[in-house]
Amino acid sequence: MTAYSVMKVGSRYSVLATWPGAFYEHTTKVTTLDSVDSAHDLAVALTTLSEAAWDATVWTDVHPSIPPAIATLVDSLRQGGDDGVPAIEISGAGYRHADTWSFKQLRDHLAGEFDVFPPLARTQCLTVADEIAADAAARGALMASPGGVFADDSRVHQACLVTRVEENGSRGPLPEGAAGWMRRLYPENMPLRERWGARAQLLRMEQLVAACIASGGRASAETNPLSAYCVVAVEPGHITHGDTPHSASPLGPEDSRFDMPNPLGPLYIERDGKSIGELDPADDEGFAAVMGEWTRAVPYLV
Repeated sequence: MTAYSVMKVGSRYSVLATWPGAFYEHTTKVTTLDSVDSAHDLAVALTTLSEAAWDATVWTDVHPSIPPAIATLVDSLRQGGDDGVPAIEISGAGYRHADTWSFKQLRDHLAGEFDVFPPLARTQCLTVADEIAADAAARGALMASPGGVFADDSRVHQACLVTRVEENGSRGPLPEGAAGWMRRLYPENMPLRERWGARAQLLRMEQLVAACIASGGRASAETNPLSAYCVVAVEPGHITHGDTPHSASPLGPEDSRFDMPNPLGPLYIERDGKSIGELDPADDEGFAAVMGEWTRAVPYLV
């Protein structure tokens, strides 16, 4: 979630991009404009675009639709034109997370609900396009190689965090508020590798809840203690004495509800309050074998 600000330089106004690296923040100049209002409008537009795209990419299944839409925006800026930036459509059709705040914000922003960009000169269009492309390239690199080794100043190090301006991810259930759950319930200042592990745990819990409900059961993700609680229905959509409660939590049997989970650890699975296994969050086959085929009702977001 690269944030953009305005700095007065002489009689003009520079738009700056700032993002957290592995150890400290990094800043680069995007462009300089004559009007403070135009510079502010551009900074707001770029911040909204970046923060919504980062949150939706990391936490939702809609992420495959984001790169083509951003690429269309970049191409439009590079081609120029007197009509400005056209409305860009990004569809959430067929995706489970299309109603999350970040994706709807990104969709409306690209569609022109806001004045996406103030009037820009040709060279300004090119530098803005390069900035948007650089931000998008970091998201692409992360999703292509989440366990990779990245430079200390890479923008990938901002992944999974609550956004600083819009506060995407700070509130709501999973996956809408997943970044906030991570901030409250996991250790502080986790490096990217650990945040990605916590992401896997949270997304698996969210997926199990959705799969159980899709199978006719009852389910919810809880914060005290951190867990997914799923009641698998013998008769889908009905409550019977034979319904089976399952839970999945990153807190182990020896942990209290006040402990912080190990973000690189497994999910501990219980049935009727008894331990039945420990699973890597990404182990689809393991969840189906231990908890049941109902766990495949909706896909897990890798």
